[in-house]
Amino acid sequence: MLNIADTVRGLQLGLINIARHSTGGTIGLINIIGNGYHQLELAHSDLYLASVAWRSGTRRLFTTLGAGYTAHKNGFPAWGYSAGIGTAFGSARRIHLTSELTAHQLMYQRHSMRLNTAAALDLMLNVRIFRGVHLAAGPSLNALGTDLRNTAWTDYWGPRLDGRIFYDYTENDYRFALWSGWKFSMRFF
Repeated sequence: MLNIADTVRGLQLGLINIARHSTGGTIGLINIIGNGYHQLELAHSDLYLASVAWRSGTRRLFTTLGAGYTAHKNGFPAWGYSAGIGTAFGSARRIHLTSELTAHQLMYQRHSMRLNTAAALDLMLNVRIFRGVHLAAGPSLNALGTDLRNTAWTDYWGPRLDGRIFYDYTENDYRFALWSGWKFSMRFF
């Protein structure tokens, strides 16, 4: 689904969206908007030691794709990948807020087909420190649904998060948990 337009005044929806000018929003895996929102983010959060994400679309509505990594004491990697949507608030270019809702598939050692999915709602204060470089920080509200037979939860993610969980529900082999977290990042472009 390739979506190409000169000027977009509403919502542009497709796997790949291309437009010279947009006053609406775009939802797609790849958004190339001439006057759009394009950012590369390097971050540190309660989920990942280091992560990278790409935001593209418009300030009103953008999509984000990312991946993160955390080392584990036994040498096996803990990692994840994510996708989400977000919006930027305020018209000031120097200081503004962004809000994002992302879904993360969390892994440990090797790929697992069992449920181990987190969702994060971030509210970030963005401060431009140089042209094209922003620092961003803020709180997050996180939710996790996991299959307890998944070693990603029992061996790694669970012990890291157990002390911060404020709501926890377990039934049979499945667990749902909520916790508050944080995220710091450097954003480019």
